[in-house]
Amino acid sequence: KKHYDLPYPDDRFDDIPEIWEGHNIADFVDPDIVAKLEELEKEEAMLEEAGVYESEEEELTEEQREVRIKAGLIRKEKAVIRHQHRLNKHRNRTPVSERVIMK
Repeated sequence: KKHYDLPYPDDRFDDIPEIWEGHNIADFVDPDIVAKLEELEKEEAMLEEAGVYESEEEELTEEQREVRIKAGLIRKEKAVIRHQHRLNKHRNRTPVSERVIMK
């Protein structure tokens, strides 16, 4: 470690002498991360018990199902048209000779 060539000499003897994008990673380590994680897990458990994440999926009406099917068909048709356009895009283009480019 004493031979590391770092911009800041104090960084050479850090526990994690890793440099990323010009910054010493050890400067960004949060010592209270475990306590914060446990607090978040407790809060998450309380939300799950309260039923916040439970949602009943709505049954789609016949009209909504038809709209979704038609939308899927339209998307597929647009994709086919785009693909055909990309294939035909360069078909009518004439090659350019090197003489024309040199002028």
